[in-house]
Amino acid sequence: MLPITITKDAQDNALSEKVEFLRLDIDRRLEPIHRAELGQFLTPSSVAKLMAGMFGPMPLSVRLLDPGAGVGSLTAAFVEEACGRTQRPKTIHVVAYEIDPQLIESLSTTLQLCKTKCEQTDIKFSFEILLNNFLESGM
Repeated sequence: MLPITITKDAQDNALSEKVEFLRLDIDRRLEPIHRAELGQFLTPSSVAKLMAGMFGPMPLSVRLLDPGAGVGSLTAAFVEEACGRTQRPKTIHVVAYEIDPQLIESLSTTLQLCKTKCEQTDIKFSFEILLNNFLESGM
């Protein structure tokens, strides 16, 4: 067996790749009628990365609201972006709303991966998952 070398680019994208795997796994298991009823669209990692790259300078403390978190693709892309910046935040706190109980385990996995990624770059990461409809929550 040949040794596997992980390049810096591969390390930088490891979070997105893991979350994309979670997204594809959930995507194939969700019933189309169920998805239509909830208006679910699970964001591909390429779109999430594009959107995360649009953020301006990072403040020292970030509070991120993900009102329809799904498996956490957008949050993971933001965390990768923040961790890759020269001027990084000191803390990131995420409040993730998800209405579908089927997605909570994958979302929790994603946010734990985000926490690990942040720890590698000395960013304090915390999160809350709320199994609730953001629009009905009165937030």
